[in-house]
Amino acid sequence: MIFLIVSVLLILTCCDTLRGHKGVSNTINESKNRTVYISEYHTLTNPVILNDTLILNVDRIWLEKKWFYGERKSTIIGDGYQLILSLKQDVKEDYSFSWTIGVDGNAYFRNCSKNSLMTDFDEYPSDTITWVVQAGDKLKDNFNPMIINNLVLIKNR
Repeated sequence: MIFLIVSVLLILTCCDTLRGHKGVSNTINESKNRTVYISEYHTLTNPVILNDTLILNVDRIWLEKKWFYGERKSTIIGDGYQLILSLKQDVKEDYSFSWTIGVDGNAYFRNCSKNSLMTDFDEYPSDTITWVVQAGDKLKDNFNPMIINNLVLIKNR
């Protein structure tokens, strides 16, 4: 009987009945098919040379509405936006330990696949977004960040 009660409580506390797990589109086409795609961005140069050893070969950058997996792989659109930065190479394993795009624990890019990074916005972002790139751990060193460059993203027209 105790096992049954504990099992039911675990199911009720672990499952979100209103919406499923957060989703991130792997491609712009997937974003469009889910009807969450908003716009595409580009960088000033490609590849983006951040320093002597850190070069980003950008594939695509797009903004989409935040979304969640619903029943039968349906899409539930949430509040806010997410920006996906897809690279032509894998994200280096030392990302977020030796360098980070962003200096704030609330506003930074995080891994979302082996070759993509993403960030969230509560409000619709501007047409030009500038991100600081810092050396070191995004949370540990944010009181005195060592800035190595900026990443500028511009909305396509």
